Amino acid sequence: TTEAISPTDTWSTRPKLETGQVFRLENIYFDFDQAALKPESRVELDKLVSLMQQYPEMKITILSHTDARGAATYNFDLSQRRAEAVIYYLVTHRIDRQRLRARGYGEYRPVNRCQEGVDCSDTEHARNRRTEFQVDELGSTMVVPPSPTSPDASWTWRHN
Repeated sequence: TTEAISPTDTWSTRPKLETGQVFRLENIYFDFDQAALKPESRVELDKLVSLMQQYPEMKITILSHTDARGAATYNFDLSQRRAEAVIYYLVTHRIDRQRLRARGYGEYRPVNRCQEGVDCSDTEHARNRRTEFQVDELGSTMVVPPSPTSPDASWTWRHN
């Protein structure tokens, strides 16, 4: 199942992370026909950076999807480039590239009936244009960030 990361979520209130889980990254924006991230995507991606810092051994795959408008081969390539753009953002924010994979699916995994040749509204098509991340490996270490009341108090937790 895919879970959305909403603006009101905090990492501590989310369900326990498990290998194989997929989370939808809300508010990841690209210009039409482009793979460059729009500036308003930073808020959501910074949450992912924070999670990756909190789980320093976690490995993920960025999954990018398009709608079914346009040529399937082009959409596949565009989704791969968009997934790589997210990876680039994470790497420029000090997340080790070895912990990240990019996977573009193009139009091949729609969340609704909007496939090639099906008449759909712009809103219906938009639901299929999405970016997600999948937890590939969680690791055994979690770093608890400092609290606002004790900014010098952070600690590391290892689980088996």
